[in-house]
Amino acid sequence: MLERVGVNTGDRPIEVLSRGEKQRVAVARTLLAMPEIIVADEPTASLDAHNGEQIADLLATLAREHQSTLIAITHDKRLAALMSRCVQLEKEQLVADGHREEQA
Repeated sequence: MLERVGVNTGDRPIEVLSRGEKQRVAVARTLLAMPEIIVADEPTASLDAHNGEQIADLLATLAREHQSTLIAITHDKRLAALMSRCVQLEKEQLVADGHREEQA
C-alpha cells in the first residue's frame, strides 16, 4: 500500500518523515483496513499538486473498488470533482448540494 501512495520509508522512523509523507502513510494505513466508510479530513492538504492528485485518485479508486463510502472534507477541487456528491458549505451555511453521475 505504501508503494500505491508513493512512499518509501525505508528504515526511517516516522518522526523524520515530511508532513506530506506522514499524510500519505496515514492514507495507506486507513486503506489497508478496507473500511466501509472512509472519512478523510483534508487528505491532500500537505501535498504538492502531483502527489495530491495521486492521493485523490487513489482514495476515489480504492473506495470504488472496495465499495466504500468516501466522505472527504476538502478545499481541493480536484478531489471534490471525483466525488459523486459534493456538498459545499460557507460560514456554516449550505450553499450547494450537487450529485454527479458515477465515475467510470
